[in-house]
Amino acid sequence: MLHKLTGTKMIPLEREYEGWVVRGIQDYFEHRGQKVVIFAFSPLLEKDYPADEIMKLPAGYKGFGLQFKRPSSFATDSVRWAVDATQHKSIASGKSIFYALPTFANRDVYKEALQHCLFFHPTITSPWLGEPLEIFLDPKGNVTSLRLKQSKAAIGGGEELHGAGFALRWGAFIEIAERCHIGVKGSGFAADIAAHIARSKEARSESFQAGAAQPADSTLYLMAFKP
Repeated sequence: MLHKLTGTKMIPLEREYEGWVVRGIQDYFEHRGQKVVIFAFSPLLEKDYPADEIMKLPAGYKGFGLQFKRPSSFATDSVRWAVDATQHKSIASGKSIFYALPTFANRDVYKEALQHCLFFHPTITSPWLGEPLEIFLDPKGNVTSLRLKQSKAAIGGGEELHGAGFALRWGAFIEIAERCHIGVKGSGFAADIAAHIARSKEARSESFQAGAAQPADSTLYLMAFKP
C-alpha cells in the first residue's frame, strides 16, 4: 500500500503539508471538545513573535512548536527529510519545538495528513510508542538529514549514520504530551521559544560574517492546548 502514499510525480510544497497537518490538528481537538490555540511566525522576525498571546494563555495550557520539513526523497522502503544543521542544533537545545515530518507525497490523502506525519525531537531516545528515525551527518559533523527506514536501505555517498532517535505518530505524541512528558506550560513555553529565536538570529549573524550560506528560515507553528 506504500505506493498509495508516494505514487506521485511531484512532492507537495512545504506550505501545503503545513496547512493539511494543522487543519488535522484543529479538527482533532474540535472533535474532542477541546480548544487549541495556533500561531504561525518566522523565528527570524521578532516583530512577528506572538509573545503576548502566549503569555495570555489561560492557566494550565501546554504549548509546543512544530517545525515542518518537506520530504526530500522517497524510496520503496524509506523517506528522507533534509534539515538545516544550525536549525537542528537550536531545536535540540530547547524542549518545546518538534519536527513535523510528513511521510506521504500523494495529495489524494491530504485529509488524513495528520495520520501520516511523524513528530520528532532530537533528544527523544526512548522508544516509547515511537518509530526509529536515523540521523545523518556530513564529513564536517553537521546534521544533514533524517530518514525513516523500513529495511536496510543504503546510506548515501559522503554521509555518515550518526545514530537514531524515535519519532512519534500523532496519537502517541499527544498522549505523551497530555501526561506532561513533553511540551512546556505557560511562561516556560514563551521563554523556550524566545531562546530559539535568539539562537536563530545569532547563528544567522555568524554565518553572514563568515560568508557562509544563511541558515534556513521557515514558518514555525506554535500550538497550545489544555490537557
